[in-house]
Amino acid sequence: MEAEIPDDVVNAARLNFGIGITAYLHHPEVCGFSLTGRVYFDRKDRFQNGRLIRTSDVLEFVEIADHLVAVTLTGSTYVLIAPGCEMLTPPGS
Repeated sequence: MEAEIPDDVVNAARLNFGIGITAYLHHPEVCGFSLTGRVYFDRKDRFQNGRLIRTSDVLEFVEIADHLVAVTLTGSTYVLIAPGCEMLTPPGS
């Protein structure tokens, strides 16, 4: 059964980030050097929408199109969707 996709994820998926986005991570949480969260629109078709995953270790966070994007050591890029989370909101937003 396919998970319902949150509106904020759908809206972010419509944006042009200018780089290849691997997936969108909803309600991400820091877990050591990695992130955990519900994944949507996995470009590599590894995970079903809504599945709880843990990313590889995060190399850096970059701000693109008013969103934070996590870049992992394995080269994956995740748009972080965290409604109401000031910690994951780019400065000045």
